[in-house]
Amino acid sequence: MLHPDPWPMLTEQAWERFHTPLLQFIRRRVPDDEMAEDLLQDAFLKIHQQIETLKDTRKLESWVYQIARHAIIDYYRSKRATVSLETPEVSLLADELPDDDIVGELLQLM
Repeated sequence: MLHPDPWPMLTEQAWERFHTPLLQFIRRRVPDDEMAEDLLQDAFLKIHQQIETLKDTRKLESWVYQIARHAIIDYYRSKRATVSLETPEVSLLADELPDDDIVGELLQLM
């Protein structure tokens, strides 16, 4: 017999299974370990809040990583939004971006 409300159990399983690899995934994409920890917490908060929208539990891993990707993109968007156009950091922002699939998405936003 299934647990009457499987979502809390699934959220806990997601944390146990993915928190370490997801943290490593985020750390490779942001320059600061503290920010990586914050983004991990944000991702798991969204996972907890939206777990009931997961239609196929077999896709849990890809769904979790997609939430983390979005948290990283939001981080770079907010960083871009707070940098003045008069400061030299604007030209350095693209140099700080990681070399992977997120870079293309971020550069399209600029």
